[in-house]
Amino acid sequence: MGILIGYSTKSKAYKIYDLKSNKVVIARNVKVAENGIWNWEAASIEGTKQEYQIELDAIEDDDTIDDKPVRGTRSLADIYSGCNVAKAKPIDFKEAINSQVWIAAMKEELTMIEKNETWILVDRPVHKKVVGVKWIFKTKLNADGSINKHKARLVVNGYSQEPGIDFTDTFAPVSRLDTIKLLLALAAQNGWHIFQLDVKSAFLNGVLNEEIYVEQLDGFENKITSNKVYLLKKALYGLKQAPRAWYIRLDRYLLSLGFERSMNEVTLYVKNVDKHTLIVSVYVDDLLIAGDKKQLVEEFKTNMKDKFEMNELGLLSYFLGMEVTQSEQGYFLCQKRFTMKLLNKFVMENCKPVSTPMVLGQKLMKEDGAPKTNGKTYRSLVGSLLYLIATRPDIVFAVNYLSRFMQSPSQIHFVAAKRVLRYLKGTLEFVMHFVKSSFVKLIGFSDSDWAGSDEK
Repeated sequence: MGILIGYSTKSKAYKIYDLKSNKVVIARNVKVAENGIWNWEAASIEGTKQEYQIELDAIEDDDTIDDKPVRGTRSLADIYSGCNVAKAKPIDFKEAINSQVWIAAMKEELTMIEKNETWILVDRPVHKKVVGVKWIFKTKLNADGSINKHKARLVVNGYSQEPGIDFTDTFAPVSRLDTIKLLLALAAQNGWHIFQLDVKSAFLNGVLNEEIYVEQLDGFENKITSNKVYLLKKALYGLKQAPRAWYIRLDRYLLSLGFERSMNEVTLYVKNVDKHTLIVSVYVDDLLIAGDKKQLVEEFKTNMKDKFEMNELGLLSYFLGMEVTQSEQGYFLCQKRFTMKLLNKFVMENCKPVSTPMVLGQKLMKEDGAPKTNGKTYRSLVGSLLYLIATRPDIVFAVNYLSRFMQSPSQIHFVAAKRVLRYLKGTLEFVMHFVKSSFVKLIGFSDSDWAGSDEK
């Protein structure tokens, strides 16, 4: 028995929340209790006999792997949709307005907008386009999968903006994962703690140079001035130039505090005070802070809180899907939770583990004569593995090798990719350990193809 939560975006099939497995599944043959009403508290259907069962089956190549349905969808919100109604994400404003949780989230977002003086109410312009807005809802989760907060984000329909008129530059840099790992290694070597700050509604702080008008919000219109619109003074999420505007403002503020921007990594800032060092790495609205003097760190936190609305998240523990543990033994970095989701997504959670990510000496070719496999599924798998190599250098060669065949993969390529999953199944507890060394020395490794000979 399950709950109909939508339709597959890839085929003529249903998307069902399966109550037995707590998974979102794709099904073609279902019997729907059309007159029944789901009771969340009793976990049962009211108004009809509970004789309806989901008949799961493979539907199309897009949704099957080894003749089994791919469980889950492409978004974390769908994966974590469950029997608790608080976890369910509303589709639009009309649905959200029926929940006090999401009403409170929308009011919190509007409070931030008003507090930040993001817009002013003006008469509707005659010769200027007015851009629409909409609400986006997201349930933010902790590293263990529990609910952190319910977030309602007001987003501008940026797709209607015209280049050269409504915006010019849009690019905004973010920290590379290599930079983050280098910061961890440096902190471990020097015995520093790394702290994390989160800027509330960061994009609302970006000052706009363009003249942009947006509509009033459904359900929050000013009844007296319902025919007016908002003129934006600062950016809103969804605007093409919003990331750029936020980065420019943050960059200027950090430089005014005495930081120097790295020439090779423009999101890395270093400040030296009386032989003491403070380092800040920026990833959109998340700031990682490390230094050899606690007073410098605390002063920086105070400065940021005085300038922006901030959340102090304490010691770094979870960042960009990576789990971080700080201890006297150094820093431990892993993606165990992400790996388990990946195995579950491709129905490999119960697979037999193997000791190596590739068959020793295996050679793959673009045209191997084997039947072609579904390219979309293969690219999804390899793309997920590419993200995983951030903390798993032992699979770097295998994943990069497999990425050569993204355009037209065969079943042989797909079997090779699944072997990496089997290897990950047996090495879930592997972590990347940054430890303090008696001397600083850069060490490099090669020949990670497990003793193979990759001749060209």
